Amino acid sequence: MKKNLPVKSYLLRLCAVIALVGLIAYTLYHVAFSSEGSLMTTPSRKVTDTQTLTAKGYLFRHESVLYAEGEGLLYSLVSDGTKASKNTPLVEHRAQFSGGALATAQQKLDALCRSIAILEAGQSAVGAPLTQANNHRAEANALRISIKQMLGHTDRLSLAQSEDALLVALNRYAAVMGNDGAADALLNELRAERDALLSSPATVYYNTESSGRFYSRDFVDGYESLFTPEALQALNTESFHALTKALQTPAQTEGFAVGKIVYDHIWSLALRVPSPQTGSFAVGKQFEASFPENHGRTLELTCTNLIPEASGDLIAVFSCEDSPADFQFLRAQSVKLTLSSSEGYYVPASALVRLEDGAAGVYIFESRTVRWRWVVVLYEGNGYCIVEEQNGRQGYLGLNDLLITYGTDLYDGRVYE
Repeated sequence: MKKNLPVKSYLLRLCAVIALVGLIAYTLYHVAFSSEGSLMTTPSRKVTDTQTLTAKGYLFRHESVLYAEGEGLLYSLVSDGTKASKNTPLVEHRAQFSGGALATAQQKLDALCRSIAILEAGQSAVGAPLTQANNHRAEANALRISIKQMLGHTDRLSLAQSEDALLVALNRYAAVMGNDGAADALLNELRAERDALLSSPATVYYNTESSGRFYSRDFVDGYESLFTPEALQALNTESFHALTKALQTPAQTEGFAVGKIVYDHIWSLALRVPSPQTGSFAVGKQFEASFPENHGRTLELTCTNLIPEASGDLIAVFSCEDSPADFQFLRAQSVKLTLSSSEGYYVPASALVRLEDGAAGVYIFESRTVRWRWVVVLYEGNGYCIVEEQNGRQGYLGLNDLLITYGTDLYDGRVYE
């Protein structure tokens, strides 16, 4: 026979069900509330943000190539980059070699001259105090590191110059530590071998024009007659495209070049500026430029002309009065321009709030409370901006304030328990 449960038992069961439902409702409410009220923050920090543009620059200079009547063995009388006044002897030309024999003889002569120059430079340290040895060793170690970094990222001429500098440093170190006469004997042998190659009569080529800097045949690229000051003066969109296209095919020289003279210390670069960066350029503005193919060498360039393109891009022309002796004046090389530099607080784009009147601000989290802070935007990049440091000005973003990068229903004064 079925027994009836007392009323008290039913009440207990009912209370348990109600409590369970209430617990579930309480849990769901707080999950929803915490989801709606969750925040993501990051502290503001001070940074220096540099905006740059990397492009291919094309070289224009006043250059004149020296040509011989025919091919022959070349022996430079002055080093590359040397300033030569009018009537200075520049190079000797010997016509007793031709074809494959000329190539072999020229390669041998160049190697001999290179070795002699390295040994002669090293011998300059003979008799120096022992304290100089550490300096030469440190220089050699620095050059080793530089050469490793350059491998595969620079032209052969630049690499060869660094290799020569390394050998000179090592020879100077050896000369300081003790000169046993071996270097002198080797120098005499190399000079005798060089002089044997140069024993036949030679035609000497002079600088017959005004003074300028001389560069050997290795620096003649065949485009000297195209990238001229006159071409730069008349540069427009069509001619710029034609010149850059000409670099895609091998240059044709007028004869057997023995070297070239660069007459003006001012040289120019032309490059294309994409439309998003065109606002950073103005005629007369100076830019700091670094050249990756020249060991990152930094020079100052002055904008001298801006040529607009139909696409919205610009062709920007720059001039430079600095001509370092060890700088590789490649016809086309990468150049990294510093457009501007902004110093202030880094603010992620997700934290920035733009108002209808153009003003801007951010929300920060302070003492469990949402607070509004004004900002003055200096620069907007991809996914971030740099805002001006206000040095503790009331109501503005400060250093290490907790920026709210994510949150819902944010307003000044909202309290989080």
